[in-house]
Amino acid sequence: MIQSIAAAAAILLFSAASAAQAASDAAPAAKAAETSAPGKGKPNKDKVVCRVETPAGSRLGKRVCMTLAERERQEEEATKGFGEMQRVVNTTFSKGN
Repeated sequence: MIQSIAAAAAILLFSAASAAQAASDAAPAAKAAETSAPGKGKPNKDKVVCRVETPAGSRLGKRVCMTLAERERQEEEATKGFGEMQRVVNTTFSKGN
């Protein structure tokens, strides 16, 4: 039972780490889009920005296009998911030891 919990935690950790990596890669693109229009006060959230993302464990990049609002939402979900995963792992393993 403990092995299955550990395996599930490892899978969550890996998926959360991949999502966090994608989110951290999204931040520079969003900032670049914001700074590309210095005359405007707010960036256009409907603007579609494309970039090449390389999945973990791969050398080949994949072109991903989404709006700035979608990228922000993806980053928030990744951060929230990573925090939830940390809480689950910390409470599960701290009780067992």
